[in-house]
Amino acid sequence: MAELTKAFIEELAARCSAASSPPRRRPSAPSASSEVMHLLSGRMYQRKLASLRRRLQVLANEQSDLHQFTACEWFLDNFYAIAQHAETLRRDLPPSFYAQLPRLRTESNGKLTHPARAFVLAEALFVELSSPPGRVQFEAFLTAVQVQAPLRIGELWAFPAMLRAICLDRMVEALEHLAARGQGAETNSAWTSARAAEVVSFAVRTLIELKTVPWRQVFERCSLVHGELGRDPSGIYTQMDFETCDRYRQAVEVLAAQSARDELAIAKEANAMATEARNATSRGAPAEHVGYYLIGEGREQLEGSLRIRPDLRVRLGRTLLRYATPVYFTAIALLMAVLLLALCLYMLQASAGPLVIVLACAVALVPCSDFAIAWVQWLISTRIEPRRLPRLSSDTSIDAKHRTLVVIPTLLGEVAEVHSLVRRLELHYLANPDPLLGFVLLVDYVDALTEKTPLDRVMVERARGGIDLLNHRYAQNGRAPFHLLVRERRFNASQGVWMGWERKRGKLEEFNRFLAGQTDTSYSIHVGDKAGLQDTRFVITLDSDTELPRDAARRLVATLRHPLNRAYFEGDRLRSGYTVLQPRLDTNPESSHRSRFSWIFSGDTGLDIYTRAVSDVYQDFFGSGVYVGKGIYDVDAFRRCLEGKVPENALLSHDLFEGISGRAGLVSDVVLYEDYPPSYLSYARRLHRWIRGDWQLLPWLGRRVPMGAGPRIANPFSNIDRWKVVDNLRRSLRPIAL
Repeated sequence: MAELTKAFIEELAARCSAASSPPRRRPSAPSASSEVMHLLSGRMYQRKLASLRRRLQVLANEQSDLHQFTACEWFLDNFYAIAQHAETLRRDLPPSFYAQLPRLRTESNGKLTHPARAFVLAEALFVELSSPPGRVQFEAFLTAVQVQAPLRIGELWAFPAMLRAICLDRMVEALEHLAARGQGAETNSAWTSARAAEVVSFAVRTLIELKTVPWRQVFERCSLVHGELGRDPSGIYTQMDFETCDRYRQAVEVLAAQSARDELAIAKEANAMATEARNATSRGAPAEHVGYYLIGEGREQLEGSLRIRPDLRVRLGRTLLRYATPVYFTAIALLMAVLLLALCLYMLQASAGPLVIVLACAVALVPCSDFAIAWVQWLISTRIEPRRLPRLSSDTSIDAKHRTLVVIPTLLGEVAEVHSLVRRLELHYLANPDPLLGFVLLVDYVDALTEKTPLDRVMVERARGGIDLLNHRYAQNGRAPFHLLVRERRFNASQGVWMGWERKRGKLEEFNRFLAGQTDTSYSIHVGDKAGLQDTRFVITLDSDTELPRDAARRLVATLRHPLNRAYFEGDRLRSGYTVLQPRLDTNPESSHRSRFSWIFSGDTGLDIYTRAVSDVYQDFFGSGVYVGKGIYDVDAFRRCLEGKVPENALLSHDLFEGISGRAGLVSDVVLYEDYPPSYLSYARRLHRWIRGDWQLLPWLGRRVPMGAGPRIANPFSNIDRWKVVDNLRRSLRPIAL
């Protein structure tokens, strides 16, 4: 900042160090000082700019003054860019945001005003500089000012909007002078054509430069709160993505607004509590991370340390979440009772007998529950914001401590299917070409009356050839990313056939044991580099028709790695976090148009190019989602939660059971796409498998449940977990009831 002297910055910082906080209660209207009215009137600027454009277009060709012509040319040539800045100002600086910024007490023309401190800084920078500031200048200026006057998070975000408003304000003032002078009207004598041209030129060039400044980087380099949170004793904060860091900083802002402490003190207190926990607990506990106290279970502990008493709305919201299950059930029950009561009254008016009324209510029970559940879930989703799971940055490659495999459990039924499976694996690799990401086909032979069939060898050789070809095509630095694992058939006495042990559930269970180095699995054939399977931390399991979009694997890994999502055990009990994460699922638009059936029944489909978190009642209200068999899981934690808990030949629908036992989280801002069945018969077969599996979970609704090969134990499922099972059974009865 060679143009700004040290004395000037010190004087400015000293003036800004006496900023007063705005009132905690939001004012009905911002201060009526002149610069505030300008700043809060983005639409006014849009109207003025449009008016000036019409007037100056007429005068531009008539200008004899070179300075007047130059100013008009600067404005007219860049009009659309200037208009965009006016729209950005209207969007980025609403009155409610401005009203929360710290103010300075100043006197102008004998009147006492209270401009925002960020406005004063931006105005000083605009006036003192002779060339438009860039990223380096912004960082140097804001860093120098904060030596004496630390700025709040909101002020740093508001600074470019303030500078944008000042540029527009000065430009409009100068152009109105030129337009009035060109029409022969009297103007302010303080303005000259040369001065007006200089102001317009500087303002336009500054606006253009603002467009190129990466303000996120400037903010993070200049924010004292961001720097303090970066001292997180777990070292996680600096590894997180921008959205998660911003969520932490917003939590700091909220806590500062509720307490007498400033934002930097809040961040230091959260760090101190995390440091204390790190010294007192075993390494790896969520309490060692600063986010545990800002957005996690330790939030109330931090509030207690800061002597903060949340307002009534926050306390009511927390009470609602604390008693989420009874609130949810009560709301559904009440609404169903109202609907059934209305039906009974109608039946009485129709002179129906008691038996008819009972039968009518029994038949209407499921449709009424549909309406009640849909209405309650809609109401919850409108009152609770979607919970985006915190995430580490996914901009870099997966590290060696978190090796991940993408697996497709499938059957080798026909020779023609082998090519499509290999091709699907290749597409997953092309969309997610990470050096430490492997891709595996987990294969069973189809059921047979004998242990081996003549077609088995043909199928395996075809699959082996496809995997070898992919490894030859995409091998890098001696690393072969593709694998094929084939299981032998085992005789199943209850089914009377030779088949893969426990089908898909067995494939994944044995695969986890295989990764752990156990040799007693039924995997007999492995094609690929065995070293590529060692030290695997995470597994992403997909169906054969699932599409894994670009970099989705890396984002899933980054989410499961975060300490607030990572499974944390106390003894044998899962204390917090998740063992499996379920992405959001959508229908592949291409498959929805393959037949008339899929075109009619697949619904509204499209690629979600602006991926964002969406509301899900189970995740947002109860803190855990529903696992449907496609997602990422922690191999060791997954095994720890499920090993030995399922009797053989008892459970086909393992996804829901695994999600409940290992606690599943929903990653609603990562989307996977899957094909829609092309015909009614394929749809009916899939539905039959789902319904059959759902009803196999019936024993897990009782007080005592099966436990592997041992005796029954007390049901470990919570009420909401049992409800997930009941809800699936209820939906299976919907077609009949309707």
